[in-house]
Amino acid sequence: MEILLIQPPVEDFYQTSQRTEPIGLAYLAASLKENGFSTKILDCQGGSKKYAVELPSSLQYLKEFYIHGNLSPFKLFGHFYHFGFSFEEIENEIKKCGAHIFGISTMFSTYYGEALKVAGIIKKADRKNIVIMGGVHASSIPFELLKNPYVDYVIIGEGEKKLPLLLAAIKNEKLSSISSIDGIGYKVDGQIKINPKVNWIDNLDLLPFPAREMLHTESYKIGRTRSTKIFTSRGCPFPCTFCSVKIAMGNSLRTRSPQKIIEEIMYCRKELGIEAFDFEDDNLGYDHEVFEQVLDLITENIGERKLRLYAMNGIFPAVLSGPILKKMKRAGFESINLTFASKDETIRTKLGRIDKVKDFLNALNLAYKSDLKVTAYVFLGVPGQTIKGMVEDLLFLAEIPCLIGASIFYPVIGTPLFNEYSEKGLFDSSTDLLRLRSPAFPIETEEFSRKDIFTLFYLARLLNFSKLLENTDIKKIVSAINLEVNSPYLFSEKKLNEYEVGVFLLNLFFKKRKIFGIRFTKKSDKHFQYEIYRENCSEKVIDIFIAMIKEKRTLFPWILNFENS
Repeated sequence: MEILLIQPPVEDFYQTSQRTEPIGLAYLAASLKENGFSTKILDCQGGSKKYAVELPSSLQYLKEFYIHGNLSPFKLFGHFYHFGFSFEEIENEIKKCGAHIFGISTMFSTYYGEALKVAGIIKKADRKNIVIMGGVHASSIPFELLKNPYVDYVIIGEGEKKLPLLLAAIKNEKLSSISSIDGIGYKVDGQIKINPKVNWIDNLDLLPFPAREMLHTESYKIGRTRSTKIFTSRGCPFPCTFCSVKIAMGNSLRTRSPQKIIEEIMYCRKELGIEAFDFEDDNLGYDHEVFEQVLDLITENIGERKLRLYAMNGIFPAVLSGPILKKMKRAGFESINLTFASKDETIRTKLGRIDKVKDFLNALNLAYKSDLKVTAYVFLGVPGQTIKGMVEDLLFLAEIPCLIGASIFYPVIGTPLFNEYSEKGLFDSSTDLLRLRSPAFPIETEEFSRKDIFTLFYLARLLNFSKLLENTDIKKIVSAINLEVNSPYLFSEKKLNEYEVGVFLLNLFFKKRKIFGIRFTKKSDKHFQYEIYRENCSEKVIDIFIAMIKEKRTLFPWILNFENS
């Protein structure tokens, strides 16, 4: 009985390749193998394949914001891409794979269309093929997903235990037994049945290590170093209203033993040549004892700073202490991501954050003392936020030693905020799922427009770049670039690098109070020619930003560099 597990391709403006490793499918494959099933993984996102595709009709409004070819270091996006195998390639793989049961991962609701397209290809190949869907989207709205004729079964929550049970029932033609399997959605005589999700896997140590050998490990790198995701825990006890992790992984935190975690790390290093590990936990460090033991075991068994360690999902600031951060540095962390969210306590309460700004500042200060770089993630575009409040948040982060990670808010299906904002009519949940992604600026309110949020996101990048120039002689750099300006064109004797483009545009921003983009147009015998154009930005946001930054002139002395250049 051959089973093919599939990670579908996705279509979006960008992709972070190291975050796309289908570790969930690798866990499932290992459990199926342990239960005697023959399994393969088709990772349609593995590798670096991508090609530009037309914007979907529901995203056409974004054309005014995203201009192809912009060389600015503050730019957002240019093209809309298909990342991974083409649907024609997937069809060929399905025809030759020999499987008749397929498991499809549907992690993010905004990509449900690509997953259903793969399901359609499977049914087209043979209408008797069985399609099982799992992942966060499937766990969030199983009933809606089962309405689709291409979907036969849905796995709700963790699948390592229930998928083998489901496959055994299918294999032995004991379909009546499916009604007793926890967290399964299925169809009986055209009627949709949902077995509620009740139980979670308590002892995570009993799970086999993910079958990474079924993945193309060369596809997953941070820089040039092979990387993988690794978990120390599952589940989340926090009451955040914007996050869906509890739907897929439950409310209670369940941890693995430090010994199992270090065993997995050492196996990956020895057998697969992996030297970079991204702790994918949603609550890394919440169990202090487990996390500290893991860090100690890494240092004892592998050595200090021999690995490259990351926690890209972020770390809850309140769990961090000086001793833990020092151990993180010794084990291989060079940087950490902290959730700041907002300085506005009303917004923090709306988001369900139980930590305080003082917890963030304490963690930041301790990280700085431990020589760990920090990226602080701030929300932009939450209903209830004001332009002034969002600018204050950006400038608050600009004053302190961290990079700004601007996160455009979007409602996630199944969360309290999704339900609340859908009922208020801030978006149409029946037609707008494709818009529920950060680059689409899905929410507009009376307080802010999409243009406002686009501009704030741009300014966050501008501030990050500005921090690099605090002790720089801007006038000298601008003069050295030696540009001839003949509006709307620039002429340079040499090709401009991103740093030079950034300094020029930053200087232009403070002089003109407008945001510009720049595109290369042609090269002659003597000059490189560039075109300057105005970005579609909000003057209201820029005016508020400039006014507030001038009030804080002593905190931002680098502004004088631009005013005097």
